[in-house]
Amino acid sequence: MFERILVPLDGSSLAEAIMPVAHALAQRLSSTLVLVHVLERDADDRVHGERHLTEAADARAYLERERDACRALGIAADAHVDVRGARDVADAIDELAAAHEASLVAMSAHGRQTLRDRLIGPIAQRALRDGTTPVLLRTAGAGVDAPFALREILVPIDFRHTLTDALDAVDALARVFDARVTLLYAAERPDPLQARLLPGSSAMLRAFERRRARRRLQALATRLRRSGLRVDAMTVKGAAANAVVEHAREHGADLIVLVTHGRVGLTAWYENSIMARVVAQPALTLLLVRDANGAATADLHDRERRSR
Repeated sequence: MFERILVPLDGSSLAEAIMPVAHALAQRLSSTLVLVHVLERDADDRVHGERHLTEAADARAYLERERDACRALGIAADAHVDVRGARDVADAIDELAAAHEASLVAMSAHGRQTLRDRLIGPIAQRALRDGTTPVLLRTAGAGVDAPFALREILVPIDFRHTLTDALDAVDALARVFDARVTLLYAAERPDPLQARLLPGSSAMLRAFERRRARRRLQALATRLRRSGLRVDAMTVKGAAANAVVEHAREHGADLIVLVTHGRVGLTAWYENSIMARVVAQPALTLLLVRDANGAATADLHDRERRSR
């Protein structure tokens, strides 16, 4: 798993914050790191107050230094500069991942978002939406010197998604790093209007769904335990995004594995995307796995719930 990891870099320390994570995975998984820089059309030479590589020669020299540093650690690494002059970095990253046969894209979030970022979506989310390659993301605030050790993996469970690919990744990573896994299901609060108009029915439905979720959660935990993993299963009440962040902070989750439909921008705002909210939190490391059938699965789930 993750034999080739694409690492987009732009010369800034913000982007380089992903390197400790990429190094740790490459060393444990014997992966090759493919370090890339995308030259943008009409790009500024400074982004978020830091330098941004705008010349091919500078980018090559920079990536070659980073490549040599990886090789000094015993990590196989290549360097590539995309000189086409991209208008859309997310599209270029997706194309590079396919061209280099990468099974993972590892990158950093770049701090505060502008209104344009919010409407269009951060690069990582857009790359995940438009492609199928999982994205390993370190959110802003971690720092380039922040070490990475994978001891605790948190997996928020949303049964509207297909979980197979994410759980396969969790299984592989937990084995290699001997990490503990926590499966977390958050029972969202009911719709206020429904709760007021039909208090009895609403309470019965919530209780039924919590029992059903616990059974399904325990079945997932049992399956992972049978493969030799250390697994906890937890059900909590409240908003899923809040539950994820609180658990990660309190229990020191080193990696959060999120299955997402990949929606971004206004669509994510209207749908209260958990990924969008968690990505905005500082100093977290996330593995984002796209569920290409997520929207259809969610619609089916909602129809089944309404029919009960």
